[in-house]
Amino acid sequence: MAMVASLKDMGFTDEQIQAGLKATGSKEMETVVNWILSNPDATIAATDGATGSAAASTGNVLGAAPGAAAATSADDPVPVASETADVAKSLKCEDCGKLLKSALDAEAHAAKSGHANFAETTEEIKPLTEEEKKQKLEELQEKMKQRRLEREEQEKREAVEKEKHRRKEGQNLGNIKDDFEKKEMMKLAEQRRKEKEDDRLAREKVKADIARDRANKKAAADSANNPTPNASQTSNVQSATTAAVQSTTPVKTAADYKETRIQIRFKGAPPKVQKFSTTEQLSAVRLFVQLNTPSPLHPNFTLMTTFPKKVFTEEEMERTLFDLGLVPSAVIDIYQPS
Repeated sequence: MAMVASLKDMGFTDEQIQAGLKATGSKEMETVVNWILSNPDATIAATDGATGSAAASTGNVLGAAPGAAAATSADDPVPVASETADVAKSLKCEDCGKLLKSALDAEAHAAKSGHANFAETTEEIKPLTEEEKKQKLEELQEKMKQRRLEREEQEKREAVEKEKHRRKEGQNLGNIKDDFEKKEMMKLAEQRRKEKEDDRLAREKVKADIARDRANKKAAADSANNPTPNASQTSNVQSATTAAVQSTTPVKTAADYKETRIQIRFKGAPPKVQKFSTTEQLSAVRLFVQLNTPSPLHPNFTLMTTFPKKVFTEEEMERTLFDLGLVPSAVIDIYQPS
């Protein structure tokens, strides 16, 4: 346990640490340290109790001669060697020279530092003075404060990065949506343009067929009335047929234009001229105005023509420029409710 190892590094014994943990029931190192320093009598009693229990046992002592035990009577001789024998009081790391109280401390030190050479020694670990304990506590508190500040700073950085990522994702989604809507609008406009063109060609073909049929009928009727037509009559029939066919030759009208030229006049700014497909809806012009306006527009603005004066409604925004008579060119003003 990292907290137990840190408390041992501060000079507290296992009995003091266990007494502090049991009394506070806390996992905060500062709370345990404060309790140990505030209750020296309780920690001393715990240490004395553990020492008394160890003295009452009859097992071998670390560093004592094998077979040495307490005398059972006054007549038993007392080994002199046991009084003078050197007793190991700690373990020493031969790699760095640090003194350790127990094998558990040695294992913790080895895991932390990577050192592996330990030996018993008669050197005794001196307990920390009050001043040293206070200094250790201050150092520990400073480390804890520094870690808390680093954690808060890291959380702030993560929050900023998360917000940046969220905004970027939202912007990307918005761009994708705009591109999709624009492509769909262009696709629909192209489809309507093609349908209009097919209808126009079909009407022209029907007109040509009707004119040809009329010319043929007229020629047949003239031939029936004049079984032997002279050259002049034949020439007149041919001329009439040619004229009928030529009369069906389409004259370029609004339906023949694929594009229209729209001049948009902004209030207090130069007009803008833009070409649109004749099959595009009037809403495409309104979108162009919204994207290119030099000044803020009223939320309910609409479009209008001056000659003749006409204010377009929301329903008319769905109609094509051809249907609204804005082909091959037109002038549109911005109408904003007061």
